[in-house]
Amino acid sequence: MNRTRTWLAGAICLSFALGLTACPSTQPPRKTATPERTKPQPDAPENTVWDDVKNSDAKIRRQAVTELTNLGSERALKILVSLVSDPDATVRKAAEAGLVRRGASAAEVLVEALTAAPANKVAIAQALLIRIGKPAVGPLMHALGGATQGAKRAAIVIGKMKEGRVPIFARVLRRGGKTARLVAARQLAAIPTDAARLALVPGLANWNQKVRIIARTALKPQFGNKGITAAILQIFKTADFWQAYALSLSVYDHPDARVHKEIVYGFHTARTTFDRHALFSSLVVRGDIWYGRIVGGITHPKPRVRDHILKALWFEVTSLRRIQTAAKAHRDTAQLKWSTGELKQLKKALRNKAIRKVLKNLTGKLDPYPAWRSAYLLKFAGGRVNLKKLRKKYIAGLNKILEQSPEKVGVDSILAAYVRLGDDAWKRSCPVDEVNGICVKIKNKKTRAGWRHTVRYRKRNTKLVKQAQAHLAKAWSFWADGAMLDRIPKKDPRHKARRMRARHYAAWAKFMKAELGLERFLQARPPAKLNFDPKKPAVATASTKRLNDWVRQRMKNGAALVKSYLSVITKVKAAKTRRSYSRASTYWALGAVSRAGTVMENLGKSLQTIPMPKRLKTAAARDAFRARMNKPAAPMLRSAANIYGTCLRMARKARLHWEWAQICESGLSRTDLRSFRIHAKRHRYTRAPMPGTGYPHLQMLELMVNGKLIQLRKCGAIKKGTKYKVTLTPQGRVTKAAPKGRKKPKGKVDNCIRTLLQSLVVPPFRGKAAPLTLTLP
Repeated sequence: MNRTRTWLAGAICLSFALGLTACPSTQPPRKTATPERTKPQPDAPENTVWDDVKNSDAKIRRQAVTELTNLGSERALKILVSLVSDPDATVRKAAEAGLVRRGASAAEVLVEALTAAPANKVAIAQALLIRIGKPAVGPLMHALGGATQGAKRAAIVIGKMKEGRVPIFARVLRRGGKTARLVAARQLAAIPTDAARLALVPGLANWNQKVRIIARTALKPQFGNKGITAAILQIFKTADFWQAYALSLSVYDHPDARVHKEIVYGFHTARTTFDRHALFSSLVVRGDIWYGRIVGGITHPKPRVRDHILKALWFEVTSLRRIQTAAKAHRDTAQLKWSTGELKQLKKALRNKAIRKVLKNLTGKLDPYPAWRSAYLLKFAGGRVNLKKLRKKYIAGLNKILEQSPEKVGVDSILAAYVRLGDDAWKRSCPVDEVNGICVKIKNKKTRAGWRHTVRYRKRNTKLVKQAQAHLAKAWSFWADGAMLDRIPKKDPRHKARRMRARHYAAWAKFMKAELGLERFLQARPPAKLNFDPKKPAVATASTKRLNDWVRQRMKNGAALVKSYLSVITKVKAAKTRRSYSRASTYWALGAVSRAGTVMENLGKSLQTIPMPKRLKTAAARDAFRARMNKPAAPMLRSAANIYGTCLRMARKARLHWEWAQICESGLSRTDLRSFRIHAKRHRYTRAPMPGTGYPHLQMLELMVNGKLIQLRKCGAIKKGTKYKVTLTPQGRVTKAAPKGRKKPKGKVDNCIRTLLQSLVVPPFRGKAAPLTLTLP
């Protein structure tokens, strides 16, 4: 959670789209400026030494060098550096001796001169730094992280020092800054000695990808070396989760089985299920063999390792199934094929007899969490499991926790039980499989014009919805604005982890409370029988008033809903703490921002997709209708695109490129194609294929044509229902647009329409170019 503190406060700025609140400042308050006292100059000489260095007499300049050496101030040392190039040899030698005598303080000035000196004077500074020796190491290490020219010169000096360049570069690689580590890794990789290779091993665990690539390229041929392998295993034993994660990315194909065991063992060092899943994804994308290795971790002798791998596997299976359901609903061929293939690989690994035996034993545990997860995985692997019976046992186990005293089972366990009961009731209230957490049934129908899908919201079970509301209300009441955290004993060795767990469940409860109102908001229907025909001003005025009232009410409801979602970030905090925005759960904060984008997108799309009334016969009436709908919809869709972009930036920083990030990607592709392409090209990092590749492109094209209605009318007289046969390339561009049937325009009109259609661009997809029949409005 600590790695997300910098952006959680900024997420509140999403509410700017609805004018909810101002952005909170992430900078500390400025202190009142106070006049500084004039500092005394302890090094100010009582003689004229500053003028003596310019004297023409070499003897006087030598005396000045002695006095400057004794002063040792920054100004004095800089003058000594300038005297190193004095025309008199005795002055030069005296200046050099003075600088060597001052040691580390002179080294700082020399390093500064080294980075800025012209090429013909670099050799003098380098020679002096080498003579100073060990005291110069610190300033030189600092210079490695500076400008490129200075870093190169500092590296050359370190390479010539008697203390040994390998130990110095090894220290830089462990403790230096980002740029310094990169320079040190390059230098060590260029040294063909065993000592340099061993010193480069920590670079495999560096989170900087460039450092890892350098280290992996240099060390991969040496993976069979016993010394290198022993060094890798030693780092695993002392590494935290993110160091182990980076090291796993570097040595996933190491031939030694002990390294594979350490990688799997590293799952237990992760603090959250989502961190474990990030490691899981990074490994399996590099080879199917990792499915078997990770699944084999369920048989690990240590219970904590087993439990954490079980959580990672459970999250993987449930997530892939949700992605598969959404892909089926939207006819997203690429994601459907990928998710189905991944599930097959997992099922194959889980069907191992030893694994199924362990899962069967875990289903009998008293703790409801691992019992339910293991039962779910056992059923997924083809085992004979009565999930309905086990679900009842799971619910009974949660209720049993609530019956006990908080001091006995822990207040965080009580909160988790309330939230899980509410989430279970909410999911069971939907009669069909949810699509991205929304209770809808999407039907796809193939017509002559291509695929069309219709969305039908399903009614939830009222009794179960009330149960969910009650459990979530109790959870939020039990949380008591963070006061519950004070009830976790400070002497508990898992104090910090329990506090983090409690915040995660509190954020989950807040998110679910907002979810209760989302579907009701999405189902709101626009007013009917609108007419903005300029020839009927009275009717147009009345329609405008009805539309404005509806939009105003929708904006008000949307603002309240967005505020409710963002409270996942603003309200989930520890009691009596200033840094409140650092307290939100990373996963549910992403979910809240994603849902805020969904709300804003729905506000705009609900206007753009209002069906054209059949009684609007004239082109002027239809143009006025579309123009009136697009005017308020455009800023809403821009706000949605900004929110989706923020969501993806948050996902990159938090390294959670899964579900919520994919929903944001899909939303960005619908609202801002240019930004989506930049993201896909530069920033995307996930093993899942691009979402939305199977989007019904015909429907999107027709929507775009409706948005270009005014430009279309300028082409000339077009009869309603005119059809064009177009070819859509996999890059999402329209080519070979040609009129179809009898109702075809000719000459300039046809060329104008063809040019307009070929300017339309939709999200890319996989496969061959698709022929589509487009009906003009």
